[in-house]
Amino acid sequence: MNVMMRDHNPTLDYDLKKYYPEINGKLMNETRKRMFESIKRNLKKGQDEGIYREDMDIDIISRIHMTRLEYKHSSDAFTISELNSPQVLKEIFIYHLNGISNEKGVQVLKEKLKQYINA
Repeated sequence: MNVMMRDHNPTLDYDLKKYYPEINGKLMNETRKRMFESIKRNLKKGQDEGIYREDMDIDIISRIHMTRLEYKHSSDAFTISELNSPQVLKEIFIYHLNGISNEKGVQVLKEKLKQYINA
């Protein structure tokens, strides 16, 4: 997901929306469906592995995460270079993972972050 978001060019979205609104609408609908299903699969897998909270509503969390990822590209809170920076992407995912992880998952996250920082 990091690579996909890092390589995404928001200018393409703007041009598609402006010059080909019908194609853009179809593409966005398909992209949202695939993203939503991918997030749901990840949340379910994390629950099955015992690292994500069992008490979360997977549909709601999937929509929240998807909306947050989409908003990132439509907001002027970050410049394009900031949006594509590894630091911003890392913080978005750490924020998300801390919210959905149980105690075991938080420990796994901390270990992965140590490996990432020491790499």
